[in-house]
This record gives sequence, structure tokens and C-alpha cells, in this order.
Amino acid sequence: MYFYFGANFSAVMKINGELKGKLDNPLAFEFNDTPFIEVCSLGEEKNINFILDENFLKNGSEKVVITDLKGGYFIYFKKDFSSKGLNVLTQQNFENAIITVYEENGLKVSIETKEDFFIENIFALVKEVKIEKIFFNKELLVVSFLGEESFVSVYSLFPKIENILTVDAFKYEMTDLFITEKRVLDIKKHTVKTSWNFEGDHLKKVQEIATKNKDINLSLVNQKIIPYLFLEDFLVNDNVEEYLDDTLKEKKDLLKDYLGNFLGITPPPPFVERDKIGLIYKKSENNYFVNYISFELSNGKIINLKID
Repeated sequence: MYFYFGANFSAVMKINGELKGKLDNPLAFEFNDTPFIEVCSLGEEKNINFILDENFLKNGSEKVVITDLKGGYFIYFKKDFSSKGLNVLTQQNFENAIITVYEENGLKVSIETKEDFFIENIFALVKEVKIEKIFFNKELLVVSFLGEESFVSVYSLFPKIENILTVDAFKYEMTDLFITEKRVLDIKKHTVKTSWNFEGDHLKKVQEIATKNKDINLSLVNQKIIPYLFLEDFLVNDNVEEYLDDTLKEKKDLLKDYLGNFLGITPPPPFVERDKIGLIYKKSENNYFVNYISFELSNGKIINLKID
């Protein structure tokens, strides 16, 4: 079986005690047994050691993301977010609340009022933190975490302190709704604006609008790229009719149920036919699987698609 290994921190990997290389770029191996794996950090992160057996592949760990490639696995080692000591990133003292974002054995958010105290762990690589107090139906604190993966968290203060929304976004704005905006790393460089409104005590998604920032002339595109463009547009709820022939256009409302809630796409690994594309689905926390989809095209239009 094929295995691919990667990491978001500097490390080398050993297999049964033998040094195999740095994880700056993914490493690939084929195993027919259950080797002992050592991920040795070249920085301050803790080492990760495990036996690569069925139990590990099924359960993983909080520091390891496992993706079942149906014939192989991609195993990704995550940075250890623990730190040696207290480091306050930012603090805001409002009239009725104090909020602090700090590092101490990981990144944390603490909020204190006269009536309540709240603390939350944040697992992310953060370069900058911004805090604002807004009024949207009630007083809220909004924390923008900016880094390799930017996101926004919204906290209500009363009747108790709680996180009512955390969403991928690099900025937000207020109209008659609360609006977040995220960038998508796809071919058309989409940005997606999501509108939120209160339902009970929590924010519920009202609308999502995708905007492409790069135009593509499909008549000039290699036909092999068209399925990727279709799936990327479909993933952000952009209009996909331009990719479909007339027969499939009539059935486009059925595509959501057929494709399911996939989170992303990936080119096929070497052991899968090259004309297929992987759809990534979440199984559980830090555990994913891939289903492969193939397309049939005619004159630059998709006339059929099939998931294995």
C-alpha cells in the first residue's frame, strides 16, 4: 500500500530507525508491513512516534491528519501549538468586559465580565489578532485571527459568554446582516461573502455569494482542466451551467445530492487512473477520505460524470 507523508513544520522522518528524509516536501513510500515511524522536529515542536498499523490509520491522533486515498493514505503532521511560557498577543479592556488573546501551552482566548469567565483554546498559526466590540442585536466581541489560515470568531457576552460563530474569513463587515469574506485558493481566485443573522442565540447562514476574480475563456482551455474548474466553481456555489451540456443543465439541481458535501478536490495519486479527480470528504476530526470521479466531455462540455 502507498503512503504519503507531509508536515507544516520543519522535521525529518525515520522508518524503523533509518533516516528517510526531510518533510519539507511530501515523502512517498510503499509498505506491506507495520513500520515504526518517527517524526523528528528540527525546531521546538515535540516529536511524533507511532506504529503505522490499522488501529493508527483508523483513529490517528490530534496532531496527525489522515486521508484515506482508497489504495493508499496521505498522513499529515500538524504543528504543535504549545509554547514554553506566557505571551500576551493582545488585550482589550472594555467597559463591561476584558478580552485577552495569549499563548500559554497553545493559543487561548479569555473573556471576563462581572458575571462570567470564559476561556477557549485556538489551534491555529496566527500572526496578528484584532479585537472589536460591535452591536448586532446585542453586544458582541469579534476577534479576527490573521495568519496562514485566517478566521473570525464572534463571542456573545450575555446572558453568558460563549462562542456563537467561528468561520474561515480574512475580514468582516456590518450592514443589516453580519457579513464575512474569505479568499479561495482556486483557479479563478474566488472570494466568498457569507451573510449571517441571528436565529435564537446563534448566528445562522443566510446567503453565500461567490465572486470570481479571474476570467477564463473555456474555448482556450485544455479539456482536462474543465472538470477541475467545474468542481471548484461548484464547491463555492458559483454558477456551473457554462460547463454542462443541455441535458446535464436540466439535472444540475440533482448534482448536490450526488456529489455530497465534499470539502475539496485533489489530483489522482499515481495508483489511480490519471483522468479521475479526488473528492475529499470529512469522516471525523482529523480523518478524511477520498472518492474518485470521472468525467465525459464533448465539444468542451460535460455530458456525464460518475463517482466510483
